[in-house]
Parts: sequence; structure tokens; C-alpha cells
Amino acid sequence: NASICDFCAFSSNTINYLSISNSNKFNPLSLYDSKIKEIELNNLPDLNELNINGSEITKLTLNNLPMISWLSCGGKGLVDLSITNVPNLETLITTNSKFKNLALSNLPSLSSLNIEDNSNLEFSYLKNLNALTTFKASNCPKLRYVCTDSKLIDLVSNELSYIPFLKIDTLCTTSSGGNFYTLNGQIKLDLDNNGCDEVDMAYPYLKIKINNEIDTGYIISG
Repeated sequence: NASICDFCAFSSNTINYLSISNSNKFNPLSLYDSKIKEIELNNLPDLNELNINGSEITKLTLNNLPMISWLSCGGKGLVDLSITNVPNLETLITTNSKFKNLALSNLPSLSSLNIEDNSNLEFSYLKNLNALTTFKASNCPKLRYVCTDSKLIDLVSNELSYIPFLKIDTLCTTSSGGNFYTLNGQIKLDLDNNGCDEVDMAYPYLKIKINNEIDTGYIISG
């Protein structure tokens, strides 16, 4: 336990486990490129920056860190990331990680998200990120499904336009239960206004509105 730590760094060390709790003044903490495999952070009301990029941590759970605004947590073995009750988090960088699924929600201050170079990532759930304006996601070749809010559809689809057959929508049907339907076909641009035919160009990544008597959502065509 610590009472004051204006800057703490445990980089390039041989520590495997780190527990820090009950600090009334804890500012930037760096575990960059460390050998730490497990970390516990509890009751750190003034922790504002955390860097564990390049560490050997496989599972990271952050809860009730009210002042943290900057987090970098990618690299090596990270396969599970859970972030809750961090209302002031503005920047999240989680690159070069190993997770297949990434779920981020209810982060009201998050304005910048970088998930680049996650070669195993297949599914991403990005909901209630109302402040998000910067999104980076290059080199995520296996990503096939993104569930997000309607206001983020354009931001997400523009960044991920390099991925063929990527599905982006707001309904999250596959994870929330209920019937799941697939619509197959071709979307073309009829520039000569004579009906779609073989000479008309394909129109990929079209934002399509879907609604019924209960729900309204959007999906991006492949």
C-alpha cells in the first residue's frame, strides 16, 4: 500500500504479480514492457494514467477508477479486457493484443480509441460511447462483426472499409438472442437509370436502415 506516489514505473523488471491498493495520491503508473502477469488495482481514487503496454498480462479488469483518463494496455498475451466504472477515461489504446472479442460500453468520456494490429479480433461491441470522435483500427484482418450505436456507424465503417464482408449494425442480434436472418444479394448503382444489369457498378458498404414495429437499426452491406 502507498500514501503518495507521484510517478511509479515497473518497466523491464522480473516482478510477476503486483497489487496496489488504498492510495490516497497515485498518479501515472507505468508497467511498460514488464514481466508482470497479474495486477490488482483497488481504491486508487487519483490514478489518472496507466500504461501496461507490452507487459505479459493476459487478463485485465479495471473497476472503479474514477480519475483515470489515459490507458494503454496492448501487447503480447492480453486476451481479456474488462473496463467498468471509469467515467473519465478519454483515451484507450489496446493494440497488438490477442483477444478475439472486445466489448466496450458505458464509457461516457472516451473520445479516442485505438485497436490497431489486433490480428485475432473477430467481434467488437462498442456501445454507449457518446464522446467517441477518433477511432483507429487498421490491421484487424479477422474482424467480421461490429455492433455499435447508430451515431458511430459512419466513423466505424470509414475506418474499417478495408475489410471485405464486414458486418456493422446496431441491433446486436447474434449476441442478444432472437431470430437471426441473412439477406443475400448484390447492391448496384444504376447510373443510366435503366434497371440494374451486368454493366452497372457494385455499391459496397451501403448504410441500410432496418426497422419493424418495435426496433430500428442500421447495417453496413458487405
